Amino acid sequence: MGKSTAFCGGRNFTAYFISGEVLLSQKSRIKTGEQRMGTVEHILNASEKLGYRKEDILRDAINMFLAANKELREKIAMELYKEGKISLGKASEIAGMSYEDMKELLIKNNITIRRGPESAKELREKVKRLSML
Repeated sequence: MGKSTAFCGGRNFTAYFISGEVLLSQKSRIKTGEQRMGTVEHILNASEKLGYRKEDILRDAINMFLAANKELREKIAMELYKEGKISLGKASEIAGMSYEDMKELLIKNNITIRRGPESAKELREKVKRLSML
């Protein structure tokens, strides 16, 4: 008989391998946030030792998480747009919707659509910031 423990969906499971079959047993104890972060750090450190970059793993994990959570993608896109950190085009890309659908979503949520710089001063500041890139 083999035994392995896994963490899935906020719960611990123990898998017992008996005669080629897998039996799952859910443990009643749920890991704390601190314990989960320790596990995440262990995974990232082990991956780094295997030649993977932490940044790449985290980026891919976030992308996979967001791919499965449409509502969260939309909320993140709206928040970043509202804060002025991304353009409408980038917001629509993050949300996974067309430019026009993103505009409608922003309007529906009472978020003002930016139509470019408000003044010549604002335009100069934007040009200055872009020239630093």
